[in-house]
Amino acid sequence: MNPPVRIRAATAADAAAIARLHAESWRLTYRGILPDAYLDGPIAGERLRLWTERLTLPEAARPLVRVAESAELSGFVCVLRAADPPWGLCLDNLHVLPPFRARGVGRALLAEAVRWTARTAPGQPLHLWVFEA
Repeated sequence: MNPPVRIRAATAADAAAIARLHAESWRLTYRGILPDAYLDGPIAGERLRLWTERLTLPEAARPLVRVAESAELSGFVCVLRAADPPWGLCLDNLHVLPPFRARGVGRALLAEAVRWTARTAPGQPLHLWVFEA
């Protein structure tokens, strides 16, 4: 039996774990779409800088970032408040580690993002950009 997964707000203390998960997810998913030199090199440091910055913004400017965890961080979601004003809020990230996929973790994170969007910006759309490849 799998341990239960808990969804909670991310804190600045989660930046390194989120960055590692983000980089690992991109390496698995975007190989052949993004350059190998990027995925094998600077992505780790770049993701750490990004998540450290995002999670230390003042509360009013901080994006929604929620993490899923059981014994370890298993996934995360991030919604940006004003990344693309004509399109509304942006579902910027939704990543789940392979061992936790097909267990409802991604669905729970997405549901949390939708609830937050409805509370924070009623009537505003939520969009997502994806690679065509």
